[in-house]
Amino acid sequence: MDRIVLLCEKEGNDILEFELNKGNKDININNEDQNGLRSLFYSIISEAMEEEFSYTLKVQDGYAKQLYVEIATEYVSQLNTELNEIRKIARDDPYFPCT
Repeated sequence: MDRIVLLCEKEGNDILEFELNKGNKDININNEDQNGLRSLFYSIISEAMEEEFSYTLKVQDGYAKQLYVEIATEYVSQLNTELNEIRKIARDDPYFPCT
């Protein structure tokens, strides 16, 4: 199952909007405080232990910051790789903490 990460602009900020079971979570990529990213990653891992999914990047129509598009593309690719690795570890290790 594919989930969406939307790269968009909201109120002058560049946002990655992640689709989660409990609603979408926005990460402001212009903000230096990235504590929300850690919380998001834990939520994604928890959900990944319960169901198989991957993320697909969508870019808002008219979004013009190509550098952010390239960075977000690579980030989503790396996130999917890490989710697959975590799932494999969890399947192989019955004591993995998220299972």
